[in-house]
Amino acid sequence: MSSQDSDSRRGPKKSYRLSAGEREYLETGEAKGGYSKPKTEELVQQKVDSLPVRIQHLFEDVALLDESGRLDYESWSSGWYDLLGFPDEPTREQLDTGFTFQSPPSGASPTSKPTELGRNFGELVDHLLLAPGAVDRDQIRQDILWGVFSQLFIENRPSREILGEELPAYVPETIELLDRRSQSRKQRHDKFWADSDDADRWQDHKRAMEIRVVDLLRDGEVTVASTDVEHYRLAGRIVDWFIDSMVDGGTHGSAQQWAAFCGEYDSTEFDVASELTAQRVQSLLDDYRIVERIELKKQVQGDINDLSDQKWKSVPAQDVLLSIAGHETASSAEVSTDLDMENNQSGVTRIARDLAGVERDGGLIWKERPLLTGGTDRWTTTAYGDVIATRLMGDSIFLTEDLVPERVLIDALDELRS
Repeated sequence: MSSQDSDSRRGPKKSYRLSAGEREYLETGEAKGGYSKPKTEELVQQKVDSLPVRIQHLFEDVALLDESGRLDYESWSSGWYDLLGFPDEPTREQLDTGFTFQSPPSGASPTSKPTELGRNFGELVDHLLLAPGAVDRDQIRQDILWGVFSQLFIENRPSREILGEELPAYVPETIELLDRRSQSRKQRHDKFWADSDDADRWQDHKRAMEIRVVDLLRDGEVTVASTDVEHYRLAGRIVDWFIDSMVDGGTHGSAQQWAAFCGEYDSTEFDVASELTAQRVQSLLDDYRIVERIELKKQVQGDINDLSDQKWKSVPAQDVLLSIAGHETASSAEVSTDLDMENNQSGVTRIARDLAGVERDGGLIWKERPLLTGGTDRWTTTAYGDVIATRLMGDSIFLTEDLVPERVLIDALDELRS
């Protein structure tokens, strides 16, 4: 399909993304936002029906951007690094580490930033995949994998290589590499789980670490700014960050991170008291701003509940926030068009003013923790608004703390502290 043919099918601008109400309906079965269950079901089915066009548009747009030179290093490197999960302005060392397929300690699979991106693409395809009739599902997976492989390693090569009598050397080399990595992964998996005694010892150590932290907190050897956080809950979070500090990479609080930690150290020699001193625990508590994170999580959950109940003249506050967050900046007119509410621009503006903490009589005022800033011609999310929007969207790619990217969370903590 040509880009012109696709453009003719695009029609009026509309959002492909599930609204907050539709997400909640899929998760809970309860219709929100003034819609009945049949109407919400109809809206969700429209999103399902639009998936092929949505994905085709992405294919076409990326190809056109590349052909026009917009995806060169100067224009796209920042976006590429962000997609791969690097921090803003990564150092040379961070890039070298992230692009290297490394073998972490026994029990954890070796990985790299591109590998994680590939896994996310694979997960997306697996969600979409159907095997009609007697067609074998694994055969479809194999065909898709071959399509990806041939495009990356064969089709985009010079024609003299493609038409040569033999495949270029890198093709069999890549196949051999995949086989080696698959066999290596199986060996690491078998080795880790075969040593059940070691795994049991580490579970005992983890419980001992949490008890150790609780004792330090109760004895006053570690200073906590807030007295509202329960000690056992705080201890669990401190231990998670302690584990993070002891191994490189990985996802905070994940099973992979725990496996990497267990593989890095000898369970028979690990001493909880010497590792988790009062000074070390205090440093973890302060450096990672753990109490602030816990309190922020409670605030976010409460504010999401308030936000889900807020609307003005049938304009849901959640949808306004997500529309603006999805476009980075947007005017009231653009938001009303995005939400198919062109005749209710005043309602969109009123909701946006509320979310920006602008004073008015009655209604819910977001004075202490505004979600938006700006005005009718240009609304944008605050850092805290980004946190709320990210939680509502439920994005799971490269997320490091309670479904929120680390840099977004830190920006919100700094904003709320000021």
